[in-house]
Amino acid sequence: MEKYINEDGKVGVLVSEGQIWSLYSEKPWFFAMDKTLIEMKLNDLCRDDVIDYISNSVGINDHYMGGWKTAKVHWVDKGTVFVIEMFDGHEILTLASDVCMIA
Repeated sequence: MEKYINEDGKVGVLVSEGQIWSLYSEKPWFFAMDKTLIEMKLNDLCRDDVIDYISNSVGINDHYMGGWKTAKVHWVDKGTVFVIEMFDGHEILTLASDVCMIA
């Protein structure tokens, strides 16, 4: 899987703040960071084009598409560690640097 890197050298990550998008798949990294999906979102392609791409590229024919409409591209620095969490049906991008960990 190729990642989308913008002109500032940041990596695109798709996160749906309205409904689940990447976390409903057995391949969440693909749905969150695939270059073509990021380009499709940036170009506001329609749901049917996205379904065709997903079906043809990874062979998933029944991915839940409810989160596509509310998905947004977030930009993170290369090498940034992050997690996409789910809360009440919404995805949240959390950077590892923002997490207070106690050992």
